[in-house]
Amino acid sequence: MHAKNMENRSLRTYLKPLLIAFLLGLSASLVAQGTAEDSAMEPKASLPEAVPDLVELPDDWLANITAIEPDADMVRDRFEQVVVMVERRIAGLDEENRLTAESALQDLRNNVSALVASLDEKPPEPDVVIPSQDRYTLDEVLKLNDLARTIADRQGRLEASLEQASRQYRALEERRVRLVEEYGQADPTTPGRIISGIRRMAVGIELQAYSRSNTRMAQEIALLEGIRSEILQTLEYARKNMHTGETMLADYDRAIAQADRALAETGNERSAVQNHLVESRLEDSFRLLRLKQELTQVSALESRLALTRELEYLKRIWHRVASGDGEAASEYGDIVADSQQLMEQTRELSDVWSRASQATLTTPAPETNDRTQVDDYTRALDAARESIGIIHQICDTIDDMQLVETILETRIYELGLASPQVRARALSERFWSAARKVSGLKLFSIGDTSVTVGRVIQFVVIIVIGFILSWFVRRMLSRVQKRKEMAVGSASFYTAGRILHYVIMSVAVLAAFSALGLDTGSLALIAGALSVGIGFGLQSIVNNFMSGLILLFEGSLRVGDFVELDSGVTGTVREISTRYTRINTNDNIDVVVPNSELVSYRLKNWTLREPVVRVRIPFGVAYGSDKERVRQAALEAAADVPYTIGGEGGREPVVLLTGFGESSLAFEMRVWIRRSGVARPGRVRATYYWALETRLGEHGIEIPFPQRDVHIMGNGL
Repeated sequence: MHAKNMENRSLRTYLKPLLIAFLLGLSASLVAQGTAEDSAMEPKASLPEAVPDLVELPDDWLANITAIEPDADMVRDRFEQVVVMVERRIAGLDEENRLTAESALQDLRNNVSALVASLDEKPPEPDVVIPSQDRYTLDEVLKLNDLARTIADRQGRLEASLEQASRQYRALEERRVRLVEEYGQADPTTPGRIISGIRRMAVGIELQAYSRSNTRMAQEIALLEGIRSEILQTLEYARKNMHTGETMLADYDRAIAQADRALAETGNERSAVQNHLVESRLEDSFRLLRLKQELTQVSALESRLALTRELEYLKRIWHRVASGDGEAASEYGDIVADSQQLMEQTRELSDVWSRASQATLTTPAPETNDRTQVDDYTRALDAARESIGIIHQICDTIDDMQLVETILETRIYELGLASPQVRARALSERFWSAARKVSGLKLFSIGDTSVTVGRVIQFVVIIVIGFILSWFVRRMLSRVQKRKEMAVGSASFYTAGRILHYVIMSVAVLAAFSALGLDTGSLALIAGALSVGIGFGLQSIVNNFMSGLILLFEGSLRVGDFVELDSGVTGTVREISTRYTRINTNDNIDVVVPNSELVSYRLKNWTLREPVVRVRIPFGVAYGSDKERVRQAALEAAADVPYTIGGEGGREPVVLLTGFGESSLAFEMRVWIRRSGVARPGRVRATYYWALETRLGEHGIEIPFPQRDVHIMGNGL
């Protein structure tokens, strides 16, 4: 039943692209038939109508030539006529311009050949046979796993080629735009117009060839993705439906013995290379290069053989477990521990060997005719290439070992023979397998980038980590401030905290977008798109944000400052956010003020630089009062108030006669007060008036009522 289902899925997988290819072929034949009929009815001499004019090159000149596709022969004929026309046009040019035009014409010929070749390319066809059966042996499962790796590698190489071709296409498109602009600016009566037209045609044809090639690669990638998905489905089924087959334990024993012999021989070879390396002269650099690379090669081969032997051990344990040998389950724990240690060590060494081999491949050739040095260099390159191939085999073997371990642990767990450690590993493997499947689900695409569940989770996690890190940094700054009791410097700590918050979150956002699969360099396009929205609907938000940065960096307004707005609102600054500043009044009312208003309008900051401020207390006394006694009483009142700074740095209180009122002499007391009183202007004034009234009364100085003279006009009575 499974085999039938698998066969049906395979048929669907293969028939889908074949059906597409059939439809394309049918369309092509119909178009070709129609073209042939038109050609039969109308002589071929009508083709020159499609030949573009170099002086007046239309925008759709290429579409007129390729409109008859996919008939590559007809397209080739038309392009041959284009080339002949160009040759005739440049024949009459002077020698310098003719040479330049011939160079551009050669590029056109090469691009025409590439385009015609792309027209002859056929849609990709499946060339993979997926075995479909009811039950599988372990070796068959490993073959399926190897097939999946092969398809994945092929797909990866195609994706890399497509990415490179896409970048080249984008560069060509930019060049085409420049050439179109250059062509439009050229004088139609000059040879420069003709040369520019040839270059424009060459680039247009090259773009068409790239587009067709990229389409073919995208089709093949999609086909490989379908095949790989089918293989993975089959592999999942095979892992759940396995049997021992006809393989005997003796077969595994022979494979292990063979690996042991190969290991012994490789070990002897490695020792010989090491001895040669010790005996070699240091001045013979190319001989040293060869010996070091040969040592890398033989060491990698030795590790691969060790992994192969360990894989055969695991397969042997699997055969025993599947055959009902309960003792094999107890042996598995020791074997898997050794195998995992071997895999970890080999991974680390493989990285070192890979870097050494790549360095050998990039070593310049010897600038000498010495046959010995040239031979050493050539042998070093060959050894480097073989080493890289062995490293790839090592990676494949490690992948197979991990697969066998997973299969073994699952089977042991299902048979109830697993130890607690094995049970834990099996459950962990199942969990992470399900997690990998869920994380690989595609949600949507942004351009050529597929956004999966895993990438979205990474995006969210990075943003959350950014917030946590920012919170931790600001909390540490706050603790440092409190520990040092730096009350005056609290604003500086707050500013530093906000700036660090913005920096950390900016880095977190960039890292999050990178984890999402977006090229951070392409974010400039996103920024350009956002600028359009900013220009229409987000002006005030951006204005407030930039104003907040100005306030933080300039230090004209800090947390803890006592300010007075133009509207008359007074209070203490409690928070400077990205959009607004929060001011707390003495009535414990929070006033939210947009940052742009604090930057654009006048603002009184009572505590910007100096921790002290001077207040003016006006009062009046009755005419006839002793001015000196008034001064003495006022100074005594100022001294009674704890806010007063007495005689520090020339900031002693001053009492002045400021005018003559209708009913009193007008005085003003000017007093410097401490920072603690700045935030309580109403209480400060009330305290000074209280003290003034007390002292003036003690000195017998009258504070008069307003006086008015009333004249009553009568009738003479």
